Amino acid sequence: MIVPTRAIKTLAAIALVASLALPQSTCARYRAPDGRVVDVVPRDAIPGAYQRFTERHYALDDFQSRELGSWLWLGLFIWPLPLLALALRRPSSRLTRTLWYAEPLLAITSAYCIRALILFSAPAVGAYVAVSANGLYLVAWILEGVERFRRWRTPAGA
Repeated sequence: MIVPTRAIKTLAAIALVASLALPQSTCARYRAPDGRVVDVVPRDAIPGAYQRFTERHYALDDFQSRELGSWLWLGLFIWPLPLLALALRRPSSRLTRTLWYAEPLLAITSAYCIRALILFSAPAVGAYVAVSANGLYLVAWILEGVERFRRWRTPAGA
């Protein structure tokens, strides 16, 4: 049975990019009666005076086009796109084969960094989608590797 790994990888890449539009993390904050935002209600505050709200943080909230770190952060979400575009080239080149071997490292690094950078806040739906998309991409890569191995092991004409 041939699994449509390219379709699975494309779906995972789309989900990873789409996760940019979703909140990556949330944290509870409080609005004081005078409008200030605080993390903790003071002990001497009048009960009910501070209103609790959820602050959402998105992947590109702090994006600065002149900072390399911002581009690296964006790269954690869009890395599969150029690889999928290169994989469409026929016949495959040495570059596409080399990048194919790098895909699991990229998926694991992306998922780890996304989760690690929101370590001190509550993960939101965007982080779950991004990490899951990287996991799905990795599963597709493993299935693709199994299929390649089977083709390599099967004698020509068999």
